[in-house]
Amino acid sequence: MDYYNIKKFVCETSGNSNFTFFEALKVEQNEMSMMEARFPEPVKEPILRYVSFSTTPRIDALVDEVYAKFKDDFFPGDQVVVKTDAGDKVHGIVREKARFNAITLPDGTVKEGYCSYRVLLQNNEEITVNSISQIARERNSFTKWYVKAFLKMSLTRSTKLGSPWVLKDSVAKKYRISLEYPDHLKQYEHPKDSLRKATLTNKAKVNEHIFDNLKETPPTANEQENGFTLQLWKQKWYDALKHCTVYFQDTPESDADPEIKQKILTLFQYSSVKVVPKFDPKTVNFLVTSIPYSPKAAYMPDNIFYHVLDNKIKVWHYEKCFRFFKSLNITYRKIMTAQTQMDENSASPDVASPNPHNGYVDILPAPGSRPQATTPLDSRSSTPINAFSGSKFRPPGLIDDLKLPFRGVSKSRPKIIKLPGVQDSSDILESWIFLNMYARALVIDNFTFDDYFAALRWEDEVTVCPLLMEIYCGMFKAFMDGRRRILVTLPKENVLDNGDDDDKLNDDDQPDDDGSEIKTESPKALAEDEDEKTELTHEEEAEEEIINHNAYSFLRYKNRPWEDRLATRQFKEGNWLMVLIGIMATVEFLPEYKADINRIFEILAPAEEASTAETLQHNYFKKLSAEDRAKTIAIIMSLLLNGTVIRSHIDKCLDDATALRRDRLELIKEFKVIMDQAIVIQKNIIETLKPITTAQIKNWNYDPEKTQELIEQKKKVSRLGFSYLPPEPTTLEKAVCAGNPEFLKLIKQRVEKVKEIDEMKQKRRNLEKSLNEIDCQRICYIGRDRFYNRYWWFEKNGLPNLSSASHHDDEEDDGADMSDAGSEYEEESYLMGRLWIQGPGDEDRKVFLKFDDDQLNKWNEIVHVPLENANNYKEVGMHPTDQPSDVANVADSNVKEDEQEKESMRDPHFVEAAQALFGLKFDKGEVRDEKGFVLVDKYGSTIERQFSPIERKILEEGSDILVSSSDWGYLERPEQIEELLRWLNIEGEREKHLRKKIVDLQDQITNSLSSRVKTVGIGCKSEDEVRFEKVIAETEISDDDEGADEEDGSQGETDGNKASTRSEAKKRKREDDEVRMPKRTRRGGQRDLEKQMMKERQAKLDRLEHAKKMLHSLRTDRNRQNLLSWVNSRAVETYGYSHYDGPKVAAKSIGRSRKKTRR
Repeated sequence: MDYYNIKKFVCETSGNSNFTFFEALKVEQNEMSMMEARFPEPVKEPILRYVSFSTTPRIDALVDEVYAKFKDDFFPGDQVVVKTDAGDKVHGIVREKARFNAITLPDGTVKEGYCSYRVLLQNNEEITVNSISQIARERNSFTKWYVKAFLKMSLTRSTKLGSPWVLKDSVAKKYRISLEYPDHLKQYEHPKDSLRKATLTNKAKVNEHIFDNLKETPPTANEQENGFTLQLWKQKWYDALKHCTVYFQDTPESDADPEIKQKILTLFQYSSVKVVPKFDPKTVNFLVTSIPYSPKAAYMPDNIFYHVLDNKIKVWHYEKCFRFFKSLNITYRKIMTAQTQMDENSASPDVASPNPHNGYVDILPAPGSRPQATTPLDSRSSTPINAFSGSKFRPPGLIDDLKLPFRGVSKSRPKIIKLPGVQDSSDILESWIFLNMYARALVIDNFTFDDYFAALRWEDEVTVCPLLMEIYCGMFKAFMDGRRRILVTLPKENVLDNGDDDDKLNDDDQPDDDGSEIKTESPKALAEDEDEKTELTHEEEAEEEIINHNAYSFLRYKNRPWEDRLATRQFKEGNWLMVLIGIMATVEFLPEYKADINRIFEILAPAEEASTAETLQHNYFKKLSAEDRAKTIAIIMSLLLNGTVIRSHIDKCLDDATALRRDRLELIKEFKVIMDQAIVIQKNIIETLKPITTAQIKNWNYDPEKTQELIEQKKKVSRLGFSYLPPEPTTLEKAVCAGNPEFLKLIKQRVEKVKEIDEMKQKRRNLEKSLNEIDCQRICYIGRDRFYNRYWWFEKNGLPNLSSASHHDDEEDDGADMSDAGSEYEEESYLMGRLWIQGPGDEDRKVFLKFDDDQLNKWNEIVHVPLENANNYKEVGMHPTDQPSDVANVADSNVKEDEQEKESMRDPHFVEAAQALFGLKFDKGEVRDEKGFVLVDKYGSTIERQFSPIERKILEEGSDILVSSSDWGYLERPEQIEELLRWLNIEGEREKHLRKKIVDLQDQITNSLSSRVKTVGIGCKSEDEVRFEKVIAETEISDDDEGADEEDGSQGETDGNKASTRSEAKKRKREDDEVRMPKRTRRGGQRDLEKQMMKERQAKLDRLEHAKKMLHSLRTDRNRQNLLSWVNSRAVETYGYSHYDGPKVAAKSIGRSRKKTRR
């Protein structure tokens, strides 16, 4: 029942979606009842007669056609509104209708035809209406929505291309409308009765001569060309096997293996063949035996083979049975797979139905059933099928990944890395994709994700981060131009929806009856609405009164509105933050933004601090987290998506893509013409070379080596096809040219054609590259793994210098050229350099993992690190892989990852959550349940126990678990892709498709990851890093030193744990030495010893602190320098200056004018 509770069903009548199956059924019934009650009954029959056997292809076009024809056409019984001569509107019913044809007057003018209606008004007065402008149906009774619903309920259509719309049998019978096809549509008629009769006849005759014209082996290639396809052969056998019986002969001389016999027996039973215990020559069709049989031998009447020829019984041995069923795609493994799936979940729609006759799963489909597993959706999702595809054999499909046996925790799964200090990476990823996708529209250079994430964590308020400033200022310019015109569509505040969809759909079509519109709302209902509005207003006012920030004071900072700062492009000295506050204040009233904007305002401009530009910048760089900074960018991004700048860029990309595709099509046509000409020339060359014999070649008086080479080339001439065009003339062709001027002319023509072909191939590659660059859809969804984690590749399309070498031409010899053309980019370029993994979606988590929202909230409360602890990672330029556990040498990656996996299993937050919610206890590499029984041993092996999906996810993913769609992680090294491919199980449905997609993209992914590994230096350490890490590791500190270190707040490196272990051992040794010393000696040297220890301790602390600072500086300076050296060259080339700096010349002129005015 979980499947029916997924919100993926659609109401057939209204077209609305996002319903469960039962909700959709209920809504559909309500909509049908409403349509039946409100749609005019008198107009139904005329509409049905009009649309019967209509060949209009689309239902929408048919609705428009019917609505236009019958909108102003009325029939007896229609309830109408009549506009009298006095201007009043009165309700009435049409009694009679008379249609008058067009007539030609004596002066030659033509008077158009019209309809005259006799209408009975409410006051029992009858009037005659001759003008369409005076009569109309009641409002919202005849709309396009009702017409569409009525047609969808009344019509059906065959799957044949071009077939007409036909009335359903019940509708045609009700209105007495003929269903006989017109003569010109007879070819679309589907004779159901005759087809059913023929089927029954064939079934009755199947037992008579059942094997006539039925081969035991699949059809040959010639037979398939003549129309007898392999599928047709299988289909005939499937039908025949359902009416056959089989007998297994058991004799003393039989040496058949019982296990093999049982498998053969299972194959026959699964094919619906009846197994009989006694041999009856009149009913048995198959005789399975291990005794050799010869049709030419003469057998006695008491021998079982005596009846074989007369009754046309097939005698097969065990090996032939296996071969036969394998040719029908029926194997023992598939049967066992289907049986296992049936046992686990008999209600699944993907599992075959049980056969009541033999107790097994029937893997053969029922007659007339579809080959795919159907869902409770309606027939609108069906596809045309041929006459035999409905009942062809469909092998059991792939098993759901979580239903495969769980035998242990795999060690080959790669470790997932998460962004440090970030709980939800969605806004960071979404904003990065948007900025790179529309970089040309925003006039910003493309930038890597590493630089973007480092910019979001920039903390230096003195030094400007160019990338961060260009991102904000570029987006600000797309929000408003220099004339203070807003370039986006802002939502309106407090908008009340007073109309419905039907009114909007038919506002232009219905007559204007505002003066006499009948109101159905009672005064009480109106009063309740007013009360609700008043309560909402009071609540909003109460909420607006609680303001814990001073952000609004920056909207007119120093009596200058933020709009002026944006229009004049003055972003320096903190003005860009005032513009940011102004834009967010514009959409603060929206519920989806209100909480986030208020939280950001309270951080940027607290109520207890002064409202100055310096305070604003200090709070942004020192207090605002990377997630909140990305949230501000995401809010502006949501406004720009429907703005003029982005829409114009999309339209331009579409126009450019259309023009490029048109050029590519023309180029393909020219290429085919030139290719055909070159093939003709090559054919003439081959025809000229064929008559040359080996003796003639020997008579040319060349040296033996060259003569042998010419002979070998002559032998290849007949084997090479006409389409093969050598780039240069061969030695044999050059030798023939010496004495044949006509042949030399052919060779020159071919060389010219080959050059033209190469040029066209290069042009086509350039066109493909341009098409790839302007493709805005850069996101590539790869698939889901066994735990419904979703995999994303963010460098699929649109990159100016990636993937251009991946799109090959149709010709086979283009691969090398194209690879050479793009190699310079593939080796050293990347933008993301990661394969991202997202946690399961809400529906997958609730339905398949059985992990509801309450459990998720409890899990997050325990697992998520408090924000104040997470901010410790937010350092300037710190890379997410700069942690010591992630910069290990590649050679030792496997050992390191095993250690990291053990440590991740001991993560206190993860262990606490697993134990609190699911009773899983992690203890010394083992996992135990609440009773103390071992579930997973230290080697990763599991006991025979039914684990729930979420338990499997916890055990296999460890502390790297992704439990919701807000959890993100990534893989960053090429070897991790290989580990991922080894971890994926191709026997599962999802992971088989996922692995196939990753393999298709493996070259692109590996190139991108390798480029980032080389650039960032993942897995490689400089000599200085190794030296300082060695100093940290070798520096030994006592417990007192560590305590002092903790008080100073300088401890935090994981490398200190090793040093503390050594210091404990040294301390114990020192205490033992002190015990052995004489008491007097200890007293006399105690003071000197303490002084010496204090000096040594301080020296160690200084040395350790210096090494830590230098190591951190080495790791962060690289990203900091990258950000400081980043230049928005696209803006400089377009405007002559960056977005943040603005025009320098304008600034100088302003300064001079001020000086002149002072003088």
